[in-house]
Amino acid sequence: MITNKIEYSAPCFGTDGIRGKFGSYPITEDFFSVVASAFAQFIKQDVKTPKFLIAKDTRESCDILEKALIAGLVSHGVEVHLVGVIPTPGASYLINKRFDAGIVITASHNQHTDNGLKFFNAKGQKLSPSEERRIQNYIDTKDNSSEAYDAPGTVIYAWKLRAKYYEYCKTTVSKGLWLAKVKVVIDCANGSGWQMLQQILKDLGATVIKIGCSPNGTNINDRVGSTHPNKLQTSVVQHKAHIGIALDGDADRVILIDRNGGIINGDGILYILSQANMHQDASIVSTKMSNIGFEKSLEALGIRLVRTDVGDKFVEEALQKNNWHLGGEPSGHIIIRKFGNTGDGIITALQVLQVMRKTKKSLIQLLENCCYFPQILNNLPLKRALLDKHFLKIAKVTMAVQDQLGDRGRILVRPSGTENLLRVMSECKDVALTESTQKDLLAKLSEVLG
Repeated sequence: MITNKIEYSAPCFGTDGIRGKFGSYPITEDFFSVVASAFAQFIKQDVKTPKFLIAKDTRESCDILEKALIAGLVSHGVEVHLVGVIPTPGASYLINKRFDAGIVITASHNQHTDNGLKFFNAKGQKLSPSEERRIQNYIDTKDNSSEAYDAPGTVIYAWKLRAKYYEYCKTTVSKGLWLAKVKVVIDCANGSGWQMLQQILKDLGATVIKIGCSPNGTNINDRVGSTHPNKLQTSVVQHKAHIGIALDGDADRVILIDRNGGIINGDGILYILSQANMHQDASIVSTKMSNIGFEKSLEALGIRLVRTDVGDKFVEEALQKNNWHLGGEPSGHIIIRKFGNTGDGIITALQVLQVMRKTKKSLIQLLENCCYFPQILNNLPLKRALLDKHFLKIAKVTMAVQDQLGDRGRILVRPSGTENLLRVMSECKDVALTESTQKDLLAKLSEVLG
């Protein structure tokens, strides 16, 4: 028996799997091997010899971390299939009904110096908080040991599987969809969607102009992608394009740019898709971050907005529990359950393009009846130790500002589950009040945090 007795005091799971700075806990080779071992033991409760899929994005640290995962999995007799660089939703699609579990090595929209893990079950769904706690329990209380196997695990290179997701994406739109004379600017964040999105659009006849499609291992999300849309906005206007499409590093998020350079976030995308009846029922799911104006716009269409905690796994959980069909986040995670179990930037963009062609309307026209309250979102640096130390003071400041604001708007203050940041949002009926509220809130929180 091989035993690696390692003590880790801090829980490793956040809002979306595990994430952090490469080289520091929990993003180290040693710990990835431990996590893989724990995940294998968890899955082997139900499957004697499980098959796992491992995928990754374009960060330079992915290769070395992949080797650590392999070591932890094969020590438990797991059959490991390596699919290489593929969007996270592509991995989810491949895992569903083909594998017993899967792991994607990615830090999503974070900078290249970060990395992380996203975990999926046999249905291609992200793990629930209770499942994550059970894996954490293996990490905390077990010896992370592996039994001796007569037939240890194997590693299979399965790069050809990527073509299955590529073809699947194209089947999600009508066979008659043809995008000739449609000019599209894409920004793939130098991430895992950089090849697939451009090729699919070209296959459908679109003219494609590229940004963020030259990954080198260190430029993922570097002033490009869905969290940095400035270049895309400029390019759409400059090229007189019909639409701009921005993915994040692992292509599970998408935001859109209209012909005037305006940003359309997840709220706007959900509104557009609701006009194509993709919700199929009277409810759409989003999070606490969604705009009040968007909620009222849906109400005018007879659609109820149901809010969850922040994180697309919570949106998916609500969709699944209630058998609803459409949900997402303002950040651009959009889940269309008929097509998949997680946010999918490529498939979402294709659905919007199809709505535009079928209705013969531009993005601006599709959103003409969708209103937004002015909203400002800022991030304050926040180490976890400071949050624990000043939690009560932060809560007191937040409640005081909200009481002062009353029913004229709302504020939301929450720690990020993926970065060492405090998310601070103000949303009011007019711009001046929103700006003054946010300024006051930021000043008081900065004083607390020092």
